[in-house]
Amino acid sequence: GLINSVDVKTGYVKVNDKFGDYGIVGFFALKDGNLIHFAFSCRTLGMRIEQYVYYMLGCPEINVIGDVASELNKTENPEWINQKHVKLSEPQKASTSMKILFKGPCDMSQMYAFLDLGNEAVTEFTYMNNAGISTEGHNHTSQIVTSLYASEERKKEILDETVFFDKDMLSTALRTEKFDFVVLSMLTDGNLGVYKRKETGEEVALCEKKYSLVDSDNREKYLNNKVFTSYIKFTNEMLDDFALKYEFVDNSDANTTVGNLQKIWEYIDKETKLILLLGSEREFKKKCKESYFNRHIEHAKMNAKIFAWAEKKANVILLPFDKYIKGDSDYLDTINHFVKRVYYDLAVDLSEIFTDGSKSIEVKGRTALVRATIKQRLRYFKSNIFKLLNH
Repeated sequence: GLINSVDVKTGYVKVNDKFGDYGIVGFFALKDGNLIHFAFSCRTLGMRIEQYVYYMLGCPEINVIGDVASELNKTENPEWINQKHVKLSEPQKASTSMKILFKGPCDMSQMYAFLDLGNEAVTEFTYMNNAGISTEGHNHTSQIVTSLYASEERKKEILDETVFFDKDMLSTALRTEKFDFVVLSMLTDGNLGVYKRKETGEEVALCEKKYSLVDSDNREKYLNNKVFTSYIKFTNEMLDDFALKYEFVDNSDANTTVGNLQKIWEYIDKETKLILLLGSEREFKKKCKESYFNRHIEHAKMNAKIFAWAEKKANVILLPFDKYIKGDSDYLDTINHFVKRVYYDLAVDLSEIFTDGSKSIEVKGRTALVRATIKQRLRYFKSNIFKLLNH
């Protein structure tokens, strides 16, 4: 195979810092001076790990296909990264018997890394399945409802008729365990397309909502990777079959999301607190993909509906990301990705909610994060000074 080939240099990348161990986050394959594989997890998004590895490899030639979260260059060696081993303290188990479920995009793992929860937490983040497909629909409210309410026979039918689905995308620990807290990011609802099974009515979610999979005008985009495909290698036959069995659900008014939240709320125990993380309503002013245009307006519409729905539900807690975003520099590549401090501040609030203000859950890296934030702000300030001087 590729790894055993004598003319290919391969390696995987592990990362840890004062906040915790992120595990394996990257893989590269180098052949004849060209990077033929160079992939990284969003667990370390914004830390410039991929730039550091690229620089250490000698900045070889690379053909970037599709949209990427960060750009590579041949001059930058991130000063805060090194190959020294960071000794991590032994994780402290939270002094509580609480059960907590986290559901959302994989960048939520950055927030999760700040919390010392021992074995009390279950995570259901975006994952790559065995076919190399990015799977995130299991955290969309439409698909959560399907996972909770559909029969096993019906789920099997859905899985059998679509080659890009796998069993985990129609499963959730909500069906098998009782939780004290469920933390659900609404960013997935703001991003993915929803499709209803014509014959029986169940809904699934995948790819970006702007480009309907069943709209013939978008077919060429999916076949030629001109839009985000979740790394699914679509064919005409696949798209024909999907369009035959599923129809697109327009969720632009957020009514589908709110209806789903009601069903999820009715399913969970009334002693379970449902914590919803709401998308930013602050305009993202950097360059972004067309599918993200005016996403802040879409978030605002959805958030308003969710606030109205949650108003008299004592076990629903709403945490808008805007509470933690102080300025434009807190965004990374999209309105849905943030600098580490945002996730840290969110983790602090969550720790207090989980323990009712007693702070018995330790939030890691307080001093280290302050230092890192100061350095980041100084670099940002210095960069802007140079821009002003050179203007």
